[in-house]
Amino acid sequence: MTVKLSVLERRLQTTAPTEIVAQSYDAVKQGIGHLLSCFPLNGNGWMRLAMSTMRLEGPTESVLRAVEFSALTSPREGWLLGSRIPFLISLRQTEDPRAIEALNHDLDILFRWMPTGQVREIYQATGDYGQAVMRDRFSSGNADVIAAIDSDRLERLYQILGLKIAERDCARYFSRLKTCIGKR
Repeated sequence: MTVKLSVLERRLQTTAPTEIVAQSYDAVKQGIGHLLSCFPLNGNGWMRLAMSTMRLEGPTESVLRAVEFSALTSPREGWLLGSRIPFLISLRQTEDPRAIEALNHDLDILFRWMPTGQVREIYQATGDYGQAVMRDRFSSGNADVIAAIDSDRLERLYQILGLKIAERDCARYFSRLKTCIGKR
């Protein structure tokens, strides 16, 4: 499968003739179809299907379904979140509510459960638009996730995302000094 995806990517980069690209794409779809027929709960297989379909067909209904199946079958696999979140950030630009909901769900999992080193890696890999999306999701009053995070982790997440600690996360906040004394 990896070889087929690699061949397809290479042919797309070298502007190969359309019929050769179509053959490579058919081989990839057939390989992923076989993988998913044997292992339908393979979140990585669903993600690869979404990525290859997006590459050649754009943001279609089948891409969104494949991303949803990936999230359903592998909701907390950190290595898969590392590819699914940047992919969903690119899909978010389509303003499709399902893509936005899937991204928000994955970001909540990332912030709540994944190691902070992985949060940093994903944050750095997403570019300016993705970083703004991640900061917005974290600071947009996402009370359920924020409430479940211990104070040390919360402080590290604020540092990674380049945000100041919010008043609501302080034990005591002095608005005139704009200072947080003691974290919750």
